[in-house]
Amino acid sequence: MDFEQLSTQILDPTTFKQIPFRDSHLNTYLAGPVNGRVIVFVHGFNLSFSLYSAFILRLQEQFRVLCVDLPGHGNSGEQNDYSLEVMVDAVCATVSYYKITSFMLCGHSLGALIAIAAYNQMLQLKLNPLCVLAFSPAGIQLRYSLGMRLLKFSFIQRIIPKYIISKGAQLEFWMRTGRFMPKQLWASIKEDFNLMNALHKQRNEYRMIWMLQNFKWEQKEVFQEFQGRLCKVIWAYKDQYVNEEAGKQFLEGNDVFVQDTVSAIHEIPIACPQFCVQEVVKLMEMNE
Repeated sequence: MDFEQLSTQILDPTTFKQIPFRDSHLNTYLAGPVNGRVIVFVHGFNLSFSLYSAFILRLQEQFRVLCVDLPGHGNSGEQNDYSLEVMVDAVCATVSYYKITSFMLCGHSLGALIAIAAYNQMLQLKLNPLCVLAFSPAGIQLRYSLGMRLLKFSFIQRIIPKYIISKGAQLEFWMRTGRFMPKQLWASIKEDFNLMNALHKQRNEYRMIWMLQNFKWEQKEVFQEFQGRLCKVIWAYKDQYVNEEAGKQFLEGNDVFVQDTVSAIHEIPIACPQFCVQEVVKLMEMNE
């Protein structure tokens, strides 16, 4: 199941909408059956929801799907702070804006961590999230590259031009997982990277460096404090970003978290969209 047969698919840009957020804006997407059950999807670090188009389009055949480009990602506006709290606020603000009160949260990588963290805040806002489906969640233990470790030191940032850091991030993505992808899939991801960099170069560089230096990538308390009754976690055993073995071990014995491992790279919803839709359907049926 490493990769499904994929064709190039693009989300309808007329369904995008910019909504206000903290003196800036968020780029959002809402599509699918008007009276359908709702899935709120949160994308991963350095990506945008448009890169998950194959997953989203299949999902919206059965569900109403709400997505948001996280602050500083995709076509959302910039912020000075890209902490987990800001990311959670962005997702909650999006759900509140569209007045959606019952839904499943679904996230990938950073987005999975955000979805799990957002659950408790949404309860306080009386938004009624049903459950969480987390693909390759960050937050427990990452596999740090040398570049990620070096960027923790501010003097490295001062001596290396920002555009080199940005290019390095794309090269690292290719080395870790892109080179294992079908050529067509990698080409579409690279095209999106280049487009976003052309449109938002300075914003992307600031946000990426800020998050690599300041974001708390390991926040185990988010999982420990989760107040939901069910979160399904799907790990990729070929993951080059998340230490899935450490993650499984940490969550083992916690009945709230149901775990599974699949033969896939880190970007499970991008590489295996139909499988991920089936997982959404199964989890939604468990909550009916």
